Amino acid sequence: MMYSAIYCINHVARNIRFVFGGNKFKEIVLMKKRLSLVCVFIMVFTLVSCGVESPEQAVNNALTAVKKSDEDTIEKYFGEDDLLDSEDVDDDIEDIIDTDESSKLLFEKLSFDVLSSEIDGDRAVVETEITNIDLQSIFIEYLEESFDIIMARAFDAEADEDDEELEEELEQLFINLLSDEDNELLTSTVDINLLKDENGWKIDLDDDLLDAIFGGLFSMIDGMDLEDFY
Repeated sequence: MMYSAIYCINHVARNIRFVFGGNKFKEIVLMKKRLSLVCVFIMVFTLVSCGVESPEQAVNNALTAVKKSDEDTIEKYFGEDDLLDSEDVDDDIEDIIDTDESSKLLFEKLSFDVLSSEIDGDRAVVETEITNIDLQSIFIEYLEESFDIIMARAFDAEADEDDEELEEELEQLFINLLSDEDNELLTSTVDINLLKDENGWKIDLDDDLLDAIFGGLFSMIDGMDLEDFY
């Protein structure tokens, strides 16, 4: 783009020299140099501005990656390619929801709106409104129905004691609940904390952000022992 602009300036200058002669040409040459410097300044400023990612852009890119299950981008911003690998996620919960199909359904309706941001050196806070399906009510329903299935098998003398078959049945139950078009949405407003390193902005996946992304699931089960439930 800059080369094209300078080429046009040169072309105009040659034509003016032919028409107006030497003195006028010197004035045009001086003007051409000034315009060239302006073009260079604009191009450098544009390239620098475009190359620097803001905290708001980082949050936008990161949450879009979660929605699309883009593992490479998720790892870039969160340090992990799977949010369920976080140390804050209970192994029992991960076993229930971390399957290929359910993982996709978990974030299918995820949406967000960046409200504001504050930058303080290498740290930033981005206030963001995050909406997802209400996993609190879905998980409660899952626990109730899975309990009924397990109890029915326990008292059925003819029931197959194949654990793998039971796991598949419970997995399908959770998928069916996630797929319900009538699932309600839950919206949370969170302050997303970011830290800038040599590679750009990184997001702190704290409890509030994790809970908002997962539709309030983790605030509901905080302190709940699923083994006691069954």
